[in-house]
Amino acid sequence: MDFDISNGTPIVAVSDGQVILLRKTTSDGDEVVIRHGKHFISNYAHLSKVFVSKDQFLKRGQLIALSGASNNYGRLNYQHLHFGICRIGAGGCGNQSQTHDPSLFWLGGQPQCFDPKTDYSAYSQKDITLPVACGDYGKALIAESKGKE
Repeated sequence: MDFDISNGTPIVAVSDGQVILLRKTTSDGDEVVIRHGKHFISNYAHLSKVFVSKDQFLKRGQLIALSGASNNYGRLNYQHLHFGICRIGAGGCGNQSQTHDPSLFWLGGQPQCFDPKTDYSAYSQKDITLPVACGDYGKALIAESKGKE
């Protein structure tokens, strides 16, 4: 799933999990993969700046990275986030048979932004929020990320 967003948009963890892969590429930006217990892995690609490290445990809504741009589908500097929910043990997100439809996992059945004022403890690790920080929380994360650069 591609989210058409501006370069530098804060990208957050969709649920609690552990970073299992960081990959740097010269043409497609950075990639982060997070394992969410026994349920699935989430994949975030075309990132411009990553703020997490391998094996780090993350909480839902925690800042992972800033979105970037890549040469995708022949479009130079295509600003977006590539996001996927992938099956565990299927070898990653290499093709459609290894992925899940993210809409099957939306918290409450609908895509929604992470809200730092909400208690998510009643939800399962397999219930996800959007990977893109929204509204005032997104603005706060942009300010936070500038302090980390």
